[in-house]
Amino acid sequence: MLFRIPIIMICLTVSIGSFAFDRKGNGRPTQSKDAGVQLAFHSHLSKSNDDASFKNVRRHVQSDRAKNKTLRVGYSNQAPYVYRNIGNEVEKPQGLNFWIWEGATRKLDIESEYVLLRSADLREALLKGQVDVVLNPATTSLLHVENQELEEEFFLSTPILSTYSSFVSYRGNAQSKISGLLSSLVSLRFLEAMFALIATIMFFGAGVWFFERRGNNEEFENSIQGLWQGFWWSAVTMTTVGYGDKSPRTLGGRLIALVWMFSAIVLISGFTASIASSLTVNGVSARQSLEDFRDARVGVVKNEGSQDWLERQLFRKVVEYDDLESASNALQKDDIDVLAYDEPSLQFLIEEKKLVEGIELVPGIRFGEDFLTLIYSKHVNAKDRRALDSAIAQLRQSLEWSVLMNDYGI
Repeated sequence: MLFRIPIIMICLTVSIGSFAFDRKGNGRPTQSKDAGVQLAFHSHLSKSNDDASFKNVRRHVQSDRAKNKTLRVGYSNQAPYVYRNIGNEVEKPQGLNFWIWEGATRKLDIESEYVLLRSADLREALLKGQVDVVLNPATTSLLHVENQELEEEFFLSTPILSTYSSFVSYRGNAQSKISGLLSSLVSLRFLEAMFALIATIMFFGAGVWFFERRGNNEEFENSIQGLWQGFWWSAVTMTTVGYGDKSPRTLGGRLIALVWMFSAIVLISGFTASIASSLTVNGVSARQSLEDFRDARVGVVKNEGSQDWLERQLFRKVVEYDDLESASNALQKDDIDVLAYDEPSLQFLIEEKKLVEGIELVPGIRFGEDFLTLIYSKHVNAKDRRALDSAIAQLRQSLEWSVLMNDYGI
């Protein structure tokens, strides 16, 4: 027993000395259990790397933003992307862009302070650093043609969705439609069509009377009264009523009658279409394609993608307005023929009855596909932007985003 104690102490001393020597001589711990622990640790990391990607990004963002203020997010009412209903007690807005921004910042534990501004003030607030992010959608094509100075002042997010522009026209309420119809009856276009029709009837009626006034004096008298009888026959023949009370009997009269019968079939169709078009309140329904609107007065909202597209396509009569409200009022007053704007916004506003009563989408007209993005101020650092873009891209692939898009009819 007495011999065992010194032996145990000697063994312990040798073990401790050899471990210390190995740490001194090799500069690294001995490879016994340590190697197995390290391999197990790395194996665990590789397995859980994908699940922890957002945790790592969030940790970096939080450490970088530890001394920064909360992001100030500016927006103006632009449904269905971002808007706040009147009388809504909740300070936060709603809409597609708000949903995806909230989802991205929640993933990254970033706080947001929402600031409601006029649409005309958003860009100035962004450039002056009064807000860090603008939720209102920006079109990539419009921002691409801005001058270089502005490009250095902000950054675009990853695209959120693609959209098109469309036209709306003003059909009016019941009272305005009646007054519009009455005014169309005395319009120059309607009167021109009626004059051309009457002149054609009189021409063929006079021709038949010229040949029939001697050979068929019973039905076409050789007098002014007979000339009116020729006009009557011509009108009855054109409308295919065919009373049979008067009919040409001479060769010349019958030849003219034959030409007039076949010509009237074509002419009456053309005159009917022309008169119907002239009775249209604003003539928009007669336009079937985008090319038909080249000579129309097209209203646009300043700094919107539809304005840039129409000007690049050389539309000649583009009228610019500061906001959608003033543009829709101009449409109602007949200062413009149609209004060009983002199609999802127009659909939402018409369904929710947020626009002037009587404004309707022009069917079959869609143009200017573009991608909508958010705008970051230069004060938002690069790591935050990359993390937010990554989160937005993932949310766009989610089922919730598809359901939300469907709810808004996009």
